[in-house]
Amino acid sequence: MIRKVELEDVKVCAEIFSEAYSGEPWNHRWPIDRAVEYLMEYFRYGKFIGYVVCDEDNKICAGLFAHERTWFNGSEIYIDEVFVKPGMQGKGLATKLINKAKGIVKENNMLGLTLMTHRGYPAEKVYQKNDFVADQHLMFMEFDANK
Repeated sequence: MIRKVELEDVKVCAEIFSEAYSGEPWNHRWPIDRAVEYLMEYFRYGKFIGYVVCDEDNKICAGLFAHERTWFNGSEIYIDEVFVKPGMQGKGLATKLINKAKGIVKENNMLGLTLMTHRGYPAEKVYQKNDFVADQHLMFMEFDANK
């Protein structure tokens, strides 16, 4: 079952998020309180769009945190995070969440979905399988204050 994210879901989502990204290839060690804070930043956003997939026992297995962005020629959904509980990965849960977002785009005459992901990581293949293509005109840039 897919349903909207509620405030009381954020801690469970943060636990799954932390667990999902602590393994290979990411190896990101998210303390739960930090992961809650991170996901709450999205949840509090005025144009937040969030969904979870629940199993037959109504336990959350996966989540999508996104937001609507206004653009000069319409609106789009920017996917901030997609995470799936380890052990449930590879079962199509991310695709279900992406399809839910695609449905919102179509229902609301929006422009589409956008996101960032790491090249060569498993998520890249998931997004490609779901009709995402790399934009050859955009470049991700960062400033590292620790250098």
